[in-house]
Amino acid sequence: MIRRPTVLGNTLLGWRQDSGKDIIIARLQTRLVNYIKEDATGAIVSGSDIKEIFMTYEWTLTRTTGVKTAASTGITVQTCPHCGAQLNINQTAECPYCGCIITTDTFDWAISNITALSQNTK
Repeated sequence: MIRRPTVLGNTLLGWRQDSGKDIIIARLQTRLVNYIKEDATGAIVSGSDIKEIFMTYEWTLTRTTGVKTAASTGITVQTCPHCGAQLNINQTAECPYCGCIITTDTFDWAISNITALSQNTK
């Protein structure tokens, strides 16, 4: 169970264009509480429900060069071009209803990599 996830800070490390993609790299400092409870007894079997974990991550985000980020109007819904089902995808996905593979090369920002750099527990 993850509780109290918080982004404490972020730093833009840089951006570039490569092979038709815009790429942004950012460092995020986070805090959370992470543990596993046994359903039957409620006993904590791993982690702690008190100790906070401080993590630093490096996130890489990509989008197709030339795509403009529109002002947010809330959740963006993608639909399967084969059956019309609503999908949650970034670059590639399989429709959970009809099995059609959906690929798009014109997407807004998508997380392409997350690397954990450090972890401290307090």
